[in-house]
Amino acid sequence: FKFLKSNFDEKNGGFGTAPKFPQPVQLLFLLNYWYQEKEDFALEMVEKTLQKMRTGGIYDQLGYGFHRYSTDPRWILPHFEKMLYDQAQLAYTYVETYQATGNELYARTTEEIFEYCNRRLTAPEGGFYSAEDADSEGVEGKFYTWKETDIAQLLTEDEVDRFLELYNIEKEGNFREESSGQMTGLNVLYIDSPTKLAMLNELSGSRKRLFQAREERIYPHLDDKILTDWNGLMIAGLARAGWILNNQEYINRAESALNFINNNLYQKDGFLYHRYRDGEVAVTGNLADYSHLIWGLIELYQATFSAKYLQQALTLNDYLFENFWDEKAGGYYFTSKEEEITLIRQKESYDGAVPSGNSIAMWNLIRLAHLTGNNEYEERALELARCFTPEIEQSPVSHLQFLTAISCQIAPFYDVVISGFSRDEDVQEMFEILRENYLPQKVVIFRESGNSEKIKRLTPFLEEYEMVNNRATAYICRDYSCDLPVNNKEDMIKQLFQS
Repeated sequence: FKFLKSNFDEKNGGFGTAPKFPQPVQLLFLLNYWYQEKEDFALEMVEKTLQKMRTGGIYDQLGYGFHRYSTDPRWILPHFEKMLYDQAQLAYTYVETYQATGNELYARTTEEIFEYCNRRLTAPEGGFYSAEDADSEGVEGKFYTWKETDIAQLLTEDEVDRFLELYNIEKEGNFREESSGQMTGLNVLYIDSPTKLAMLNELSGSRKRLFQAREERIYPHLDDKILTDWNGLMIAGLARAGWILNNQEYINRAESALNFINNNLYQKDGFLYHRYRDGEVAVTGNLADYSHLIWGLIELYQATFSAKYLQQALTLNDYLFENFWDEKAGGYYFTSKEEEITLIRQKESYDGAVPSGNSIAMWNLIRLAHLTGNNEYEERALELARCFTPEIEQSPVSHLQFLTAISCQIAPFYDVVISGFSRDEDVQEMFEILRENYLPQKVVIFRESGNSEKIKRLTPFLEEYEMVNNRATAYICRDYSCDLPVNNKEDMIKQLFQS
């Protein structure tokens, strides 16, 4: 936290100077740190960064979605490539911050990211493509940039001045060519003040008109590989947003992407392939493929309470341990023992643009331990932490997903079990409490009364958690120590947030 604080750009958000990359791992760490340590400046760093990114040129103000990075400190001039892993992780970060703050801008940004992904990165069969290039017709940013005169021709006189003001359009252009630094006469659309956000709704018709005109241009090249690990991140983001925003469409999209992977990249014994393109699968799955997909499955279970997703997460987790775990030193290798013998099997720990497979594996293990009551998963998570302690101590800021997972074993962790009938109003009220309140270190298990055999096979301890007084019942357990069951949301809130 001290390192991030000392490197924080208080004027522009983000950390350090140009180039600036979105760093969801850093922001999620800070969000968790704010909650656990009651450190307000941690949340300020998150909000400042998310707001500046949303209003900057790194965000596609017309078609939505985030470009790969900003070439300047103000998030204005992007490198125009769009990566699936950025969309997935940033959507997850924005919706988590919405849950923590209630700021509708973050919910809206999450929805816009998914609108872009649905429009441009979704394969007809349900999986997600990898990226869109920065160039079109051999020129970087040509698809996204505008001359002032082009905009004036598309809008009415009443609209033009206000549109140019909102998006900082200049006659001589605001976009410099990255390699030469020369002005191009072209403009990147960006908003220079959060106070101008109120104009977005007023000028939505103007934005749509420019968007439709831009649709007539030649699109950047689409990288149509479908990668298991990046799709796992997208499934996690969609499922998490679907739960928090109570949006069934997002959950359906997550399920559709998982179905694609299961039908094309997954074998029932737990074996995964890494890549799909044009009907061909290739490359044995690596650690990130397993850990990120397990993350997505856990989020899908938390969004639907369908036991099949928890079952598949456990199956993949067992396969991962059997084929990737280092029996001598601990930790997961990046490659499976089933692959051809290599001279050196690497173990990755660095959390960068994408979190490492080992750090997500640790986070998964902790949550699976709490979901199933199987302490062996938590013991393995501790082994992971011990294995990578030298690297983490040497460079904590390079292992922020690891530290977020480790914090689960320092700060209180909650298991919330709800027993009842899913369609009953009192059950839905309890779900709503969990949607509306940020509590990062928790798992939720739902026991459907009269129909819970599948989940009880996976979580045998659920046998004791029955409805009380024939009403929806919440059991709140903190570090495996449970309070008395409660039948109303007021008592549930007290146990979760006022103890």
